[in-house]
Amino acid sequence: MKPLEAYKSRVTAKMRRLRTMGLVILLFLLLMILYGVRVIMPRTIASVHRHAAAARGFSAAAVHMHHVLVVQVLVAIAYWSVSGVLLISLFVIAWLDVREVTRQYLYERTTLVIRASEAMKQRLESKTDEKH
Repeated sequence: MKPLEAYKSRVTAKMRRLRTMGLVILLFLLLMILYGVRVIMPRTIASVHRHAAAARGFSAAAVHMHHVLVVQVLVAIAYWSVSGVLLISLFVIAWLDVREVTRQYLYERTTLVIRASEAMKQRLESKTDEKH
C-alpha cells in the first residue's frame, strides 16, 4: 500500500544531518558541563584555597604552588571557552535547522499553489471545451 503524500516524511537529508550534529554536540556539551562542574571547578577552587594559605611566604613551595594555580586557572578558562564555543555552535545549528524547515515549508507551499493553479486551469479548459 502506497502511503498518502500528506503523510510522507517532510524531513530532508540536510535536516537530518543538522539534527544529528546538534544532538551529538548537545550530548558532548552536557558531558563537558557535568565534568567541569564536578571535577575541574572543585580542583581549581581547592588550589586557590591552598595557594591562599601557602602564599604567606616566598618559599620555593609557594612559588611552585603559584605556578600550579596559574596553570589550573588557564586550563579551566580554556575548558569553559571550548564549552562556550560548542554552545554557540549549537545555537547556529539550531538556527540553520529552522532556516531549512522554513525553506522546505515555502517550497511545499509554492508547489501546492502551482498544482492548484494547474488543476484550476485544466478544469477551466475542460469546461470551455464542453461548451464548444
